[in-house]
Amino acid sequence: MRERTHPNAGFIQLSALLPLLVVFIGVAGFLTAGALDSGEKSGQFSRKTQLRADANLIAQVIAGCALAHPDGQGSGPHPAYPNRPASGLVTDLLCPGTGDSIWSGGVFYPPPPRGYGDWRYFNTFARVLIVIYGPAADQNIIDQIVETAGVRAQQPQAGTLHFEVYKP
Repeated sequence: MRERTHPNAGFIQLSALLPLLVVFIGVAGFLTAGALDSGEKSGQFSRKTQLRADANLIAQVIAGCALAHPDGQGSGPHPAYPNRPASGLVTDLLCPGTGDSIWSGGVFYPPPPRGYGDWRYFNTFARVLIVIYGPAADQNIIDQIVETAGVRAQQPQAGTLHFEVYKP
């Protein structure tokens, strides 16, 4: 014979599962928030690594031109280093010793990270430097680059990196 069940038996079982469902939703939300946070940290690490590598590469290419042609024909304060092009962009630099693009030797100009402008170039009496402008929200990233680069790097305003190529 079939046993009779209480009319509220299903409701009682469902109400016992409700706290488990709430815990599951809470854990899923916590893990999702953690994944989003780690994704942002990964993006910051990637931008920091790229900015540091790009600054070093660009500085080495510019310095390589000056070292290869120490009697360069530049008209800037430091004649062995390229003159500042009309555009001010690193992509347009010409080696004063050859008149060729500094990027014509098989080394390619690295594109800036997302949210950043192109690298800019300055040949001043005080120094030769490259500059990149980015979002002010990346101030901490630039601070970390400045900290590891020492006197070669500065952040004069949030999101802006000045990287020294040469200082007499």
